[in-house]
Amino acid sequence: MLGTGGSASGGGASSGGVSSGGVSSGGIQASGGSTGGNASSTGGMPSTSGGGTWTGGASASGNAGASGATGGDSEGGAGGNTRGGASGSTSGGSTSGGSTSGGAGGIKAGGGLAGAAGTTFTGGNGGSGGEAGTGTSPAAALDKFRFECPCKSGAANHTSDGNCNVTPEVDRQTIVKTMGGDPTKVYDVTLRVRGLTEPNTYKNGTLQGDRFYVGGTTGTPGYTSYMMTTADPSQHYFFNFSPTTGHVHFKLDYQVTVKIRGGSRVTFDVDGDGSVPDGHQVSNFDQTVVADVPPAPVAYDGQFIQLDVVSAVVAP
Repeated sequence: MLGTGGSASGGGASSGGVSSGGVSSGGIQASGGSTGGNASSTGGMPSTSGGGTWTGGASASGNAGASGATGGDSEGGAGGNTRGGASGSTSGGSTSGGSTSGGAGGIKAGGGLAGAAGTTFTGGNGGSGGEAGTGTSPAAALDKFRFECPCKSGAANHTSDGNCNVTPEVDRQTIVKTMGGDPTKVYDVTLRVRGLTEPNTYKNGTLQGDRFYVGGTTGTPGYTSYMMTTADPSQHYFFNFSPTTGHVHFKLDYQVTVKIRGGSRVTFDVDGDGSVPDGHQVSNFDQTVVADVPPAPVAYDGQFIQLDVVSAVVAP
């Protein structure tokens, strides 16, 4: 519309509205951001009373992560100062790689003031990424597990036949661990077995290598047995096989692979499965040191086995 009492320098174009009757010195349209949000703008309506001014404002609302609105500028009432419409400016949120650009500002018309900057719209927050893996082995609960059977201290508890006395708590032990990982999967867990033990014979099972015995039962109940039992698949294993027994000891250092279901129990026993706790065991009478295993370089006063997890992978 044309203002009364003066010439118009023209209505600016906003999104949706055009003023008629004068020559436009040209508002500009701000272009929105990237696709993904909705925006609307409404052009201002001119005033016709007394050559007043009118403002071609732009109002816009952006959804989260959306582009900005189209801004508009307009100028010119008769005989007075004019100011351009607010130009939309968006600061678009970014999701994965998305961005938006703001609208252009208003321009100065003849005799008028430049359009005021448009309202800034803040885009939505980007989505959060997935949780990073921790890298923990499914068999972490078994790593560095130790059977420990220390002798009672003092010379009186170390006998001349190479034995030593032990407490009842040492002579019969049961320790339960829980395998990690996925309960729907069975894992091949490879263990490195190191330590120092007395011998025991086992029967009705299968010898694997020189010292590892799968299944069966204790053949010589008076000697210490070291046993691991997996709940799923159900199986038990012995670590200190020997074809004969006596007041001797030997170092262990070998690797074995066993199957264990994720989330299942793993039980460790000293003198389980029929062995008879008798209050004594073969001592470390010659101060043998197992290299690179605590308490090395000091000799362990008694017997022990340490298990180190080499790998744990889903079984084929």
